[in-house]
Amino acid sequence: DQSVVQKAVKALVRPDTNLVSYPLALCFLQQEFDRFEITNQPFSIVIFDIAFRGQEGLRPLSNAEICTMAKCFEPAKRSFDILAHFQALEYIAILPSTDVAAASIVAKRLIALALADSNLGNRPAEKLLISCGVAGLPEDCGSLGKLLAAALEAKNKSKETGAPATAFRTLYV
Repeated sequence: DQSVVQKAVKALVRPDTNLVSYPLALCFLQQEFDRFEITNQPFSIVIFDIAFRGQEGLRPLSNAEICTMAKCFEPAKRSFDILAHFQALEYIAILPSTDVAAASIVAKRLIALALADSNLGNRPAEKLLISCGVAGLPEDCGSLGKLLAAALEAKNKSKETGAPATAFRTLYV
C-alpha cells in the first residue's frame, strides 16, 4: 500500500521545517557513501546557508520560512534527492548519481527558485543571501569526511566572494 510508504517517509522529516533532520541526513549520507564504494556511482552534495540581511543585520530563516524554502525547492530536486538540515544554520542537498557539474546546475536552480519566491527572495525590506558549496565523489576526493570538508570550504568561499554557488574543484584551478 503506497499510503503506508508515504506516511513512513513523512515521519522522517521534521514537522516544523519539512526537512530531514541533521542526524538522519548523516545516516543517508553514509548510506550513499557506502553505495558509492560498492558501485563507484558518483554522488554530490550541496551545502548551503541562507539568511536575510535587513537593517538589523543578518537573520536566519524562521521555521515557517524554512518550510517555504523546502516547498519552493521541490521543482529542482528529484524524488530520491534529500534536502536536510546540516549542522546549526546550514542545509544540505544529497544528490545520488550526480556528478559535480550537474550538482552545480542544481545549486544554481535552488538559488534561482529561492530568489524568485515572493515569500523568500522578493522582499523590499530584506535581501536574501545564499551561499552554496558543491562537492562530489569521486571527482573531489575519496572519503566522506573530505567530501563534507570540501563542500564546506566551497560554501565559505562562496560567502567570501559573493558568488552564489562555488564548486570545490574550481578553488584550486
